[in-house]
Amino acid sequence: ICGKLGEIFRYSLGKDYGEMVPLEQEMKHIKNYMFIQEIRHGDRLQVFYNIDVDAMHVYIPRFILQPIVENAISHGLGNLTSVGTLEISAFEKKDRLYIQIGDDGEGMEAEKVAEIVRFINTAKPVEGKKNIGIRNVNQRIKYYYGEEYGVFFESKENEGTNATIIIAAKNIQLPS
Repeated sequence: ICGKLGEIFRYSLGKDYGEMVPLEQEMKHIKNYMFIQEIRHGDRLQVFYNIDVDAMHVYIPRFILQPIVENAISHGLGNLTSVGTLEISAFEKKDRLYIQIGDDGEGMEAEKVAEIVRFINTAKPVEGKKNIGIRNVNQRIKYYYGEEYGVFFESKENEGTNATIIIAAKNIQLPS
């Protein structure tokens, strides 16, 4: 556990990593994070990975998956008394990288999804709100790739939530 926590800490501080990392590196971080979560939640949490081999080499902004995975566990699966499932998939399609994080947890009403979407797409700072991590991820993606990219949600109450990150599957020039 200590070794995994050390790796998570070093990754979050950015030591030895740039702003952009291959998806493969981000997935290593997520697997370290999930190792801790699986110990914490025991048999109540199952995780499945479905990552296309070609997608592993696409560079993405560092540290964009953990806030979404963390929300899926905390809000989607956190109150379940039965086994909860988290699935993380990634694939390329038409010059875009799709990363999906889905859970079979509590889900949300359409109004709650709309509220989250409005909040994460608001460019001006908002004080005292939840979902800051997801908002930051969404804003960073839009900054690097453009307004048509970002984090998108689908959810049904009592059925779960699916977050999809869509980014351009190309090398980008980092802003100076």
